[in-house]
Amino acid sequence: MNGEKVGVLHTRIPLIEMDAVEMRKVFEDLLDVAGGIRATFKLS
Repeated sequence: MNGEKVGVLHTRIPLIEMDAVEMRKVFEDLLDVAGGIRATFKLS
C-alpha cells in the first residue's frame, strides 16, 4: 500500500505459459480480490 492508499498485488505466475483466456480469468480474479480488499478496509 503506498502513500496514496493504492495497493499493489504481486504474483509469481509464469505468464508466458498462459493463453489469453487464462490470462483474462486471472486478471478478473485479481480485480475481485482487490475489490474485496478495498471494501474491507474502506478504501476509496
